[in-house]
Amino acid sequence: MLYDSGRVELEPPRELDAKERKEQAQEDFDFWFQKGKQALLGFSMYLQEGMLDDAAFLLHQATERFLNAVLLVHTGYKAKEHNIEKLYKQVVRCDPRFLPAFPQASEVDKHRFKLLKKAYIDSRYERDYDITRDDLECLAERIEHVKALTEQSCRERIASF
Repeated sequence: MLYDSGRVELEPPRELDAKERKEQAQEDFDFWFQKGKQALLGFSMYLQEGMLDDAAFLLHQATERFLNAVLLVHTGYKAKEHNIEKLYKQVVRCDPRFLPAFPQASEVDKHRFKLLKKAYIDSRYERDYDITRDDLECLAERIEHVKALTEQSCRERIASF
């Protein structure tokens, strides 16, 4: 609306220089990595209290936030997406070291990833969403690995600017 009004002149788009890109990447990493760690803290508290549905939701949030940190640092783009499977595929294209983060070799691995993926909606709104403590603990190990990879990948990328 502003552009079409003819009363406002907008700056033409431009590429960020290396210094600006590095600063932006660092800000994005700091924000989203911290948000991911906060979600893991909430996950731990809910797990300890036996509130498994809420724990699953926060584990999903931690995953989403770490993956978004990688995308922002590597590409400058944050997807308007909550589907961690799609985010994960985008992240693997940025850094193939993430590929083994979510193994799909067994039916159990596939089932657990599906539970994590569905946690964004189903853990909050579906009465029949069912996830076990064992599932959550195994998934949490995966997310701790994603957290470590996120930190490594982002720090390397930021240093490269």
